[in-house]
Amino acid sequence: MHPRPSPIAATLYTLRDMNVDVIVMHGPTGCCFRTARLLEGDGVRVVTTGMSENDFILGAGEKLVETLTEAYEQFKPKLMGIAGTCASMIIGEDLKEAIATADLPCTVIPVESHGGSG
Repeated sequence: MHPRPSPIAATLYTLRDMNVDVIVMHGPTGCCFRTARLLEGDGVRVVTTGMSENDFILGAGEKLVETLTEAYEQFKPKLMGIAGTCASMIIGEDLKEAIATADLPCTVIPVESHGGSG
C-alpha cells in the first residue's frame, strides 16, 4: 500500500515537508494540478514549465532554465525544488544540468520522479 496517490504527488508533498518556498514542476501544465493547488494553501508556490508536444520530442532543458530563473526573480526563494514528471523523466531531461546553467543564488533540490516508475 502506498500512502500517496502517485510518486509525483509524493514528491510535491515531500518537497513541502522539506520547507521549499517554490516548486517547479518540469512537465505539462495539467500534471498533478490538484495537488499543486492544494500545496499553495500550505504557502508553497508551485509553477510548471508547461512542456508541449514539441518539448517531448526535442527536449525542454532551456524551458526549465527559463522557468527556474523566472520563478527566482518573482518569488526570491531561499530553497526551491524541481519535480520531474513522467514527460520530462521519460525523455531523460537533466535536472542537475539545468540547475547549474541557471546558476541561481539559492539552493535548488532536483527530484526525478514519474508515475510510471513503479
